[in-house]
Amino acid sequence: MKYFLFFLFFSALLFQSCGNRDLLIDKSLIQDYSDKHPFPGRPYFAHFRNGDRNLFYIAAFHEKQPSSKTFELITKAFQKHRLDCVIVEGIPFNKGESPKEVIDLVRRTSKDNSYEYGEAAFTILKATERKIPFYGAEGPAEELKGMLKIGDRDRYIVDAIEKLVNRYKSILIVYGSAHLATQRRALEAAFGKPVLLSENIE
Repeated sequence: MKYFLFFLFFSALLFQSCGNRDLLIDKSLIQDYSDKHPFPGRPYFAHFRNGDRNLFYIAAFHEKQPSSKTFELITKAFQKHRLDCVIVEGIPFNKGESPKEVIDLVRRTSKDNSYEYGEAAFTILKATERKIPFYGAEGPAEELKGMLKIGDRDRYIVDAIEKLVNRYKSILIVYGSAHLATQRRALEAAFGKPVLLSENIE
């Protein structure tokens, strides 16, 4: 009997270990550049899921006006989904969680009808209001200046996504649409095809 109980205990530990396995993203699948766009001329939304991990990706257009379609998608993502973490464009990952100097900057430069730092600022303020941590996903600032190809940048971005998706279960990413096109093969290999790919969040 004691051996049977030991077997059950060991099996439960093994199952738990397998269930908590880190998700890995194959960076070799990142393209040097892609402009393949399912909704030409419009920002869109992709929802990737792997088990209990959810990755909500807004393929944004760089805009500053709250009336824009990109801002509408961001607003709906916060309204419709429970988010544990947000990733925004333009901030080095090594700045860490919710850097205060970034929050201060976007508060100083944002108005109700215009956001100097565009959709990234809007997303940061939404996250901060809700006490949701945010991160950048860029490489170190000194290296970012020397990057000529979008694919080089995207390897840093996907590396940050991989780290954070193993720390948080529900993540919103707001990045320019060309980045999702360039990263999509790598993300689909890790998460599977998007469970939703749409111009709208309903």
